[in-house]
Amino acid sequence: MVKMHGIVAVVPLLAMLCQPLSAKAEDYACPPSVMAQSPKVTGSLPEGWNAFTPLTTFFFDNVLIFLGEPTHNASLAPDREFAMNSEEIAVWTFSPGERHVWIGCRYSETDLIVGRELPLSVKECRVHYGPKNHVHRVSCE
Repeated sequence: MVKMHGIVAVVPLLAMLCQPLSAKAEDYACPPSVMAQSPKVTGSLPEGWNAFTPLTTFFFDNVLIFLGEPTHNASLAPDREFAMNSEEIAVWTFSPGERHVWIGCRYSETDLIVGRELPLSVKECRVHYGPKNHVHRVSCE
């Protein structure tokens, strides 16, 4: 019994030593709401007409992962998806330093995306979805 207890103590130690030291997941929380003016009129209006756009609150709806700035419309499909407990998890994987990866927060009833560039060291992002595709958590490492 003493031998078995010693083996059990070594297994967690080996598992700890095999983990990469720099792999630390960071959570990214999209702003729950943003105020914006939408839509904007482009081009000219007939003489005498003016456009008025009220300031509106839009609520967070979904997360997209982009290769490059979101303005380039290059959103990426997940590399894999799986279920764990009561969540669906989408996973994107990257080669560190090879790409400029952005996270984009999409808001309901608009095309508005609020984004930020991820560090070049990011190798993987996971989006955890709950019921009705509600985003529970976004983490990248």
